[in-house]
Amino acid sequence: MSTPDWRHLGFLTPDAPGCLAEVWALQAMLQRHLADSLSGLALETAEPSWGATLDEAAARTRALAADLETEAGETAVITVADDEQAREFDSAMAEVLASGHVPSLLVTGYAVAGELGRVPMTLLEDVAGTYGRLLCGRVVQADEHRVLGRLAGIVQLDATTKSGLRRLLRHLNGGLYGVYEGWRQTFHVLGVDGEDVVRVSRETTSAAYTTLGLKATRSDLSLFGR
Repeated sequence: MSTPDWRHLGFLTPDAPGCLAEVWALQAMLQRHLADSLSGLALETAEPSWGATLDEAAARTRALAADLETEAGETAVITVADDEQAREFDSAMAEVLASGHVPSLLVTGYAVAGELGRVPMTLLEDVAGTYGRLLCGRVVQADEHRVLGRLAGIVQLDATTKSGLRRLLRHLNGGLYGVYEGWRQTFHVLGVDGEDVVRVSRETTSAAYTTLGLKATRSDLSLFGR
């Protein structure tokens, strides 16, 4: 019998390996940050229809986060909360929420928690076994963060604000990508090549910048390597 390609190992595992639970827990953290951004913006908008749209999106996002936490289990949730890099990223995102700065909430909710945050799920959906593929698919198909991209396109920003948002995005993208780098072995065990994480993270971030009207520079993408 020939040795199966390691990329197919997910299909040979009837039940999720323990490290997949931690991926669910990390994704739950990201979904909660997205939900908080949506709720924070709903409070800031003076347009009732936008407020209702954002509140509904936040509710759906929190429901997904709750399902992810249930699948992860308490132990995995605690493990992620104790992960130094994940904890630093979590704290940085919480600071943005506490600031109440609308442009910051828009760009971080869309580009960081929304787009870059889904990269592992996008890759895992292709290689996971039956157990993991359905939940990965739910995360990948969820599009609640896209309303933030549309809103960001409406907001008029001056050059100084755009420069500040670039710095913020580089900091937060670097923090989240640092978590991914620290989990490279975990992703490898699950059938995801670390180089694919690098490539898709870079491509996803570049596309997110374009949606936000910022256009990614070499400096913006340098944290993902060459």
